[in-house]
Amino acid sequence: MAAFEAVSSSLQMFDPPPAGDILWYKAHGFLMWLSFSVLFPLGVMGVRYSRICKKLEYWFQYHWLLQSTGVLLSTVGLSIALRRFENCKNTTHGTIGVALAFIVLIQPVFAVFRPALGAQLRPYWAFSHWFLGTVTVVLGWVNIFQGLDLYFVDWPGSGPQTLLFWVFSAQVSLLVFCYLVMVRCPDSDCEYDKTKLSKPLLEKHQFMAKV
Repeated sequence: MAAFEAVSSSLQMFDPPPAGDILWYKAHGFLMWLSFSVLFPLGVMGVRYSRICKKLEYWFQYHWLLQSTGVLLSTVGLSIALRRFENCKNTTHGTIGVALAFIVLIQPVFAVFRPALGAQLRPYWAFSHWFLGTVTVVLGWVNIFQGLDLYFVDWPGSGPQTLLFWVFSAQVSLLVFCYLVMVRCPDSDCEYDKTKLSKPLLEKHQFMAKV
C-alpha cells in the first residue's frame, strides 16, 4: 500500500486527463491484464507442466502461441499508453512498463537463438529464459496493481476499487498456487507411449527432464 500511496501523491501535480480518455485507459488496462495475468502465466505453466506430466506433447506450440499473442497485445497496450497518456513517463508505473516492454520484446529473440538440445550452454540458456519470463510476469502483476491505483486517482468513484483489488489479488494467488503445485504433480499417470514418439521428440523430452 505504501507504493500505491507514493504513486498517488506523485500524480497530484498533473491535471486530470480528459473524460474521453477513460476508454483508452480501460483498453490499455485490459490488454495488459490479458497479457500479464492470463497469456504469459499460462504459457509459463505449459512449459512447467510438460516437464512433469509428459502428456502435453505439443507444449512448444502451446507455449509459442500464448507468448506470441501476449507480446502482440502488450505491445498494443504500451503503444496506447505512450500515445494517449502524457504523464505515463513520469510515474513508476510508466517506468516499469517500459522496462517490461523491453524484456517482452527481447524474450522471443532470445528464444530464436537458443542453443541446440544437448549443447553445453543449453541449461544456462533455459535458466535465463525462465528467469526473465518469471520476472516479467511478477513485475507485470506489480504494475497492474499500480495501474489500478492510478486509474482510480484519475477517475475516483468510477468503479468498485476495493473489489477489483481483491479480485486481482485472488487471481494472482491462484496462479502462484497452481504454479507451485505443479512441482508435486504425480508423473506416474502422465507418461508418453514411447512407441508413438518420433526419435527427436523422445530425445527432446528426455533431455528436458534432466534440465
